[in-house]
Amino acid sequence: MVVTAGTVNALHITRFDKLMVIYDELSVEEGRPRLILSRSPTRRLLRHLSPHMTTFRWLTHLETNDSVFPSTDAIRASLGSWAPEHNEGVVILEGLDAVFDEEGPVPVFALMAWLTELSQLHRLSIHLVLDPLTFPSNVWMRMSPLIASTVNEPSSPKPSTSNKIAPVEGQPQSISEHEVHQPVLAQLVSLPKLGFHRGLLSKRMLQWRRMGFDLTELEPALSMSNNDEAYATYQAVEERIRTATEALLHLHASTDVFTVAELERWSYRLFNLVDVDETSASILSRTSSR
Repeated sequence: MVVTAGTVNALHITRFDKLMVIYDELSVEEGRPRLILSRSPTRRLLRHLSPHMTTFRWLTHLETNDSVFPSTDAIRASLGSWAPEHNEGVVILEGLDAVFDEEGPVPVFALMAWLTELSQLHRLSIHLVLDPLTFPSNVWMRMSPLIASTVNEPSSPKPSTSNKIAPVEGQPQSISEHEVHQPVLAQLVSLPKLGFHRGLLSKRMLQWRRMGFDLTELEPALSMSNNDEAYATYQAVEERIRTATEALLHLHASTDVFTVAELERWSYRLFNLVDVDETSASILSRTSSR
């Protein structure tokens, strides 16, 4: 997807999975920082998006460390503090319909005009997630001229993952759309120490999150200044995930050997990287005795 600096664009997309595809395409591969103000909690977004060079803000009435109140003033304050330090960055903003419902059209129009000025001042590419059906027709007609370009709903969704488990090297395989949506497990090739960096680590973490693994213990490696320490942390977690993946493959290949409670309990432990060695040993001892 083309990212043009100094513009305000619209994304007419309502499905969460399709939004994640677009957000992923608005990537930071060219070194652009990214700010996402979303109606979804940050932990949900991290299942689909890399945190590398990305700032997440949750647009909500709740008070949390990363929350932004859904009002024009709060949105201005959040973007106004982020933009000066991230020239030529990418901004994604959801929730203007909620702001419109609470404050009416005039503050929303003023905010959109301010966003245009902000985008040009700092050469930002700003993308507003908008559903025309959530605004009165006369309001929508006045909003449209304030938007440089529009991205509509993709005609065909990105291939989804399924509950099929495949021990393959490299990326998870694409699965046909009619299958049930569950993570695909894959034995990924180890990242070498030579050339290891935070960008590469964040992409690997995104792959593991999409498989369903909890990476709380690995997150500190993204902020470590010492690359050797970061790689050592990565290696330790990778070894546990490798063991957990092998155990999960055995577990789901021999479901008749285990009770429903055992399948749930051991899957939970392995995906959350809790007692991995002990759980793996228990599973392998049961399946090897068949």
